[in-house]
Amino acid sequence: MPASDESPPAARPADEPTDAARWGWRLLRAALTCIGLLLLCRPDYLQEFETSARRFEVRLHPARPPGPLARLAIVRITDADYAELFDGRSPLRPERLDTLLRAIEAGAPAAIGVDLDTSTPELARLATRAYRVPVVWAREVVPCGADEADMEADGEADAPPRERCVLGPTPTVGAVGAVTFEQEADGSIQRYVREIRTSTGLVPSLPWALQRHGAPSAGGEARGDTVSRYIRFRRHERLLSLSAREVLALARDSLGDYRRVGMLRGRIVLLGGSYRAARDAYATPLAPRMLGVDILAQTLATEMEGGGVQAPRWWTVAALQIAVTATVLGLFGVCTLPSAFALTLLLAPPIVLTCSRVATGEWMTGWVYFVPLYGVLLVQQVYEAAEDYRAQFIRGVVHGGLRHAGAGPLDVPLQPVESAMARLRGWMSAAGAAAVRGARAAGRGAALAARDARLRLRRTSRRADQPEAVSTEPPQRGAD
Repeated sequence: MPASDESPPAARPADEPTDAARWGWRLLRAALTCIGLLLLCRPDYLQEFETSARRFEVRLHPARPPGPLARLAIVRITDADYAELFDGRSPLRPERLDTLLRAIEAGAPAAIGVDLDTSTPELARLATRAYRVPVVWAREVVPCGADEADMEADGEADAPPRERCVLGPTPTVGAVGAVTFEQEADGSIQRYVREIRTSTGLVPSLPWALQRHGAPSAGGEARGDTVSRYIRFRRHERLLSLSAREVLALARDSLGDYRRVGMLRGRIVLLGGSYRAARDAYATPLAPRMLGVDILAQTLATEMEGGGVQAPRWWTVAALQIAVTATVLGLFGVCTLPSAFALTLLLAPPIVLTCSRVATGEWMTGWVYFVPLYGVLLVQQVYEAAEDYRAQFIRGVVHGGLRHAGAGPLDVPLQPVESAMARLRGWMSAAGAAAVRGARAAGRGAALAARDARLRLRRTSRRADQPEAVSTEPPQRGAD
């Protein structure tokens, strides 16, 4: 029986790590990478990128059918109203404000939210008067015992938490709603809370109080909490907006259409100020300058649809990043390098978009938490796979054990590689032998040439040493 041409598998070199050891180090490096990027990708550090992504996504939202904003209305005190009706005076005149509230009440709204500073003793007396519709009075929540400088510092994103108090007395009629929003690191407003913890207990926010008094939530009876939620800004929905003078003119209508089938009937009305002295404008993903009463309308519409998505917490982002890491490592552990690389690139968009949707409630807002991790893991796995193949290939060439390796991480069969290396070694040997033969021939030729040169030199020197012969015969003459 003829002997087999195949040699037995070579023994694994002693210095070659096992597959378990290689994957152990790979998992450790991936875990360290995940932890480092998790610390870097904390929501507090990437608020500016998240705000830009949210602003971009809000602008991409298509037009929607009439939603919750269609059941809201805003009555604004403009600069002209502030100058003519209130004589340009702050705080506002109580009797003029009461007249405006009575005019809004005549339109039979579902509820009225007063987004004005009514914490002064003069205006606080308005809260003792009875109205035919629910009225929610805005109250500002500030640090207890703080002056104006402390109030400005407390509004910063990195300010330490302090005990808060509600400005102004508690109304005997109606309800109170806090108007404090959470500012991001870049100063914009994106989130809100349903209830605010104060020294006297939990105080509902103005949108949350209006939602409970004026319109039931689409998601059923919701429970109050202090969890931060995202405002679902709406770009294409129209919102009914009237000035104070227009409402007063409609209330004086003798025909009574405003009272019976008026445009405010059944709506939740927000009364706010757009005059410059109010200084009530903030940056949002929808616009670089947005009035506070418009932000309250967007927040109230969000609550009327069941509430906003909770802001991502660090353990939620960590769990999703761990899932992304496991997915990438699994692809590179099961598939070959070309297949794993192609699948990782192909699955990158759906994985990142899904994680962003789960974390922030939007498809593109949370990309900053996962794209850096995904890219670093992809580069790391490709580099480690290439290094494994390189080390395996070098060990095979050195130890002659290419046959036992089968196929490497690059999915390249190693037997053809061994044959190619053998042919390359044969070519190199043949080239070396030819070079040696050529050098020898050249040496022999040079030796022969040197010997011929020496012989010619000797002959020349001998001829030079011999004396020249002198002829004694007379010259021959020609015949005459």
